[in-house]
Amino acid sequence: MPKRDEIIYFLDSSALIAMQNELWPMKHFPVVWANINDLADAGRLLVFEAVKDECDDEELVRWFVEHPNVLIGPSSEIENCMKRLMQDLQSRKRKLVDYESRESDADSFVIACAMAHNLIDSGSFASGRYVLVQHEGSARSSPTRVKIPDVCDWYGIKYMKALNIVKEENWIFCDTKGL
Repeated sequence: MPKRDEIIYFLDSSALIAMQNELWPMKHFPVVWANINDLADAGRLLVFEAVKDECDDEELVRWFVEHPNVLIGPSSEIENCMKRLMQDLQSRKRKLVDYESRESDADSFVIACAMAHNLIDSGSFASGRYVLVQHEGSARSSPTRVKIPDVCDWYGIKYMKALNIVKEENWIFCDTKGL
């Protein structure tokens, strides 16, 4: 298992949107976002560029402008993992994207990013150093549909919800007024 300061987080749009809208709105939780910004500045927080397009919240858009280093684009390794993912989805007769509802397919790119970086790092999809952060549940009961947690389980990719970053990083927030 990698040390805490070696973990790199790939964020899905569901995590970013939950962080901003449900968990820690930037204007109300600046200390949490300062820590998130520190992860971004240290190169420990990455976002595939297609995810950015799914985040239309004004503060998230501004955050991306202020932290362009978090964005990563396609590479041959990611494309190879994407092909593998598409083949595996097809062979299992599963869909990650619901084309009828016109959902984005950024999920497949985020998964391919984690696959590729873990593979480069350790020779395995499941090294655990690159963790996929998302905010959705499983679709295990669906006969045709899968979601990020389901696919991560196939490959042994570590994943978590956004709140777990706080736990993983051991961030402690306290009220200093009473001290």
